[in-house]
Amino acid sequence: MSRTTCANSAGGRALTIAWANVGRGHSNHITLLQVAGEAGMDIICVQEPRLYENSATQNHAAYDRFQPIDTWGATDGPERGPRVITYVRKGGNLKVRQMRQTGSRDLLWVNINGYSILNAYRAPLEPRTMEYILGLEIAPGTGTVVGGDFNAKYDLWEPGVPTAGQGDALAQWASDQGMEYIGTPGAQIIYKPQSIDNELLNLVSNNEHFFDTAGVF
Repeated sequence: MSRTTCANSAGGRALTIAWANVGRGHSNHITLLQVAGEAGMDIICVQEPRLYENSATQNHAAYDRFQPIDTWGATDGPERGPRVITYVRKGGNLKVRQMRQTGSRDLLWVNINGYSILNAYRAPLEPRTMEYILGLEIAPGTGTVVGGDFNAKYDLWEPGVPTAGQGDALAQWASDQGMEYIGTPGAQIIYKPQSIDNELLNLVSNNEHFFDTAGVF
């Protein structure tokens, strides 16, 4: 699990965001929610969640749940249901609004206290999520967070690993948006603006532990 910290522009405490791909695993999904909940995370962005019949998935009593698709059947859950879910802690003065419906089960925009947060999953060899990301223009000062599992590799993020999954295109897009890499090579893929503190691109690779970043907003 990876963790991003965003300073609250209103002067309050920082927002904390956990990111993880649970690989459709029952125990993985439960454990993520439990650990993130105990850590007091404000937002939990899950990729490849565990889905069940009758539009069911994992819940946590302390969090509201948001997903791009609300219904899926008994037999087609993993193939038709959402591949991203975002959980937002109840209370805590968090004002939440689901936004920007994309028509994709792999993309979910949620606005929380003025921050626009995109939780994204890109399945291997599927072009649509990457096409969407590469087509985004992040306006300066908008407080945008983009993160998830992109199944992409690039030498800057994982030294010595051959570029794959359009990792070079993703890195170029980040550069074009004025982002700079601030992660730990081989562990975490995080970008922030070179000159503006109101944007963050958090491209998260799988991690089994918390990784704290400085407040970059």
